[in-house]
Amino acid sequence: MKYDFILDAQNLLCPIPILKAKKILKNMEGGEILLVKTTDPSSEGDFKLFSKQTKNELLKIEKYNDEFLFYIKKTKAL
Repeated sequence: MKYDFILDAQNLLCPIPILKAKKILKNMEGGEILLVKTTDPSSEGDFKLFSKQTKNELLKIEKYNDEFLFYIKKTKAL
């Protein structure tokens, strides 16, 4: 899947990946996609909740062994 920005948050425990993603998303344009790479097993639930709370669209979750990839689409500003 195509993305505009990437955050490598591997080997970081939540909430650090969430906080870093939030900071990047703040500076992104509506419609752009952020790819977040993590290895924290709890990150799947955390990013689902984060996307719901921030109204950013969690487009896709991929799992490869111990790595999780989250594709988050920045919501366009109203």
